[in-house]
Amino acid sequence: MTVERGATIRNVSLQEAAPEHMITTASDNQSASAPSWLRDVRINLRTDDRFGVDGLVDRLVQLLIRAPQPFTLSLSGEWGVGKSTIAEAVVDRLTEQGIRAVAIDVWTSDVADLRRNVVIEVGAALTDDPDAARKRIAGQIDDARASRTETGTARVQLRDAHDAWANVARHPMAFLLEVLLLELAGVGAVAIGRDSGLQPVFSSLATLMATLLLTSVLFKIETPSVTLEPATAELALATLFKSVVTVPPTESTSVGPLVIVVDNLDRLSGAEALKALAEIRSLVDIPRSRCVFFIPIDRFRLAEHLEETLGDATAASDYLEKFFNLDLPLPAPEPVDLAGWAMAQASRLFPGVEEVERRSVAEIAVTAAGGSPRTIIRIINGASTRYAALHDTTTIQLRQLAFVAATRAATGRGAAPVHPNAPGHPSCADRRC
Repeated sequence: MTVERGATIRNVSLQEAAPEHMITTASDNQSASAPSWLRDVRINLRTDDRFGVDGLVDRLVQLLIRAPQPFTLSLSGEWGVGKSTIAEAVVDRLTEQGIRAVAIDVWTSDVADLRRNVVIEVGAALTDDPDAARKRIAGQIDDARASRTETGTARVQLRDAHDAWANVARHPMAFLLEVLLLELAGVGAVAIGRDSGLQPVFSSLATLMATLLLTSVLFKIETPSVTLEPATAELALATLFKSVVTVPPTESTSVGPLVIVVDNLDRLSGAEALKALAEIRSLVDIPRSRCVFFIPIDRFRLAEHLEETLGDATAASDYLEKFFNLDLPLPAPEPVDLAGWAMAQASRLFPGVEEVERRSVAEIAVTAAGGSPRTIIRIINGASTRYAALHDTTTIQLRQLAFVAATRAATGRGAAPVHPNAPGHPSCADRRC
């Protein structure tokens, strides 16, 4: 279960409470004292719609298909209420209808490469061979962003006195060797008689060495080169992206808009979130773009992160208001449905425990979770781990362990502690609360 940093607790709606994934137990091949956990697996909302969001997914799909292009839509909901599950279902159903859709997780990738990743994934989605397209587009982007060197015509230049001396100082052994060879050639030319056939050879060698020595001291050969950077990396990316997203459906293999889902934006720091939003904005503003961006977020938390960077809560709120064309809040869940669901999860994890004890665990988890099924699972898993470690050596009750896990979860999310009269509170150890 992924833990989102800095999430808060508020009352949320029944439809908002769709868990990120279907919950299953991980207890196979474990001993009686080994802990079991509830874990996430991806679900099909058409067959397992625990919190009534299947119809919401269909309405979102129709909205994204019919939205004017380009367009940005946010789906606002608290941490752990099912935004990613809904986003995954939206992508699947768009694909079923022949609409090209891609999902980008900014939490697991480098924000600096966000635009590059979007360009690659969108380009790959528009082809019949996505893997080959990813490699080809990545290569095109890297070539466009790479520096290159252009070499000019070589030319000979006269050294000044300082440069000449510096050249000798840099290569003393080479110059010493040239001087020795020149001297040997000169001595040989003088020592050998004129009638000797070797005198012209030594004379020519002496002349050559003298020429090389003077040339290396007085002259230098320069080959000018210039490193050329692309105008900007952004321009190269924007050009390629524009060539992809502005192709009319009649000229493309796809129909309708190009839907881009950007998930987990609210998990970034304020500075990273601002950079990611700027990257997205640069792609949204391309004229005649077919792109529709669908961004599930915890808007309240994202605004807090932006406020830390901008230093102004109003500025952060206004930034998000202007960024998105439309913001859809998820409705709040009914506590009774969450309670029934939590009881089912506790029963699966603690089948050998009395029902009243399992019910207390479920009530504690729901009370502390603030409407988040993911937090409920964290609390129940925490109780299971402690129970497996302690129940053979102590008389502590399962509800008390659930209270400890709930307090840690609630405190970490910035919520008030569980009320002392709640089942499982230490003050209730000796009485039925």
